[in-house]
Amino acid sequence: MGAGYQVVYGDLGDLAGAFSSESGEFAGLRPRMAPPPVDGGDATVDAGIAAVLSLFASLNAGISKAMGEHGTKLRECHDDYKENDSDVVALYNKVIGEA
Repeated sequence: MGAGYQVVYGDLGDLAGAFSSESGEFAGLRPRMAPPPVDGGDATVDAGIAAVLSLFASLNAGISKAMGEHGTKLRECHDDYKENDSDVVALYNKVIGEA
């Protein structure tokens, strides 16, 4: 790793929590982003409106899913760093104990 690089567990944990909770908040916006289509007075216009609203709903679902997955990956990264750090401490204590 680069000089001066330091992993801060709390920041990783906070970021993981933020991505996880905000993915749910963003998913909750779906009804407002894609309300039921209105009658435009023409079947072609109605189909266009429905298609755009469906696209908004799909985009919202994709973004909220990706945010949740990022939260999970950040949590795993946090846990891996913590586990590896514990392993290093245990190895250090074993080496010092045997010296």
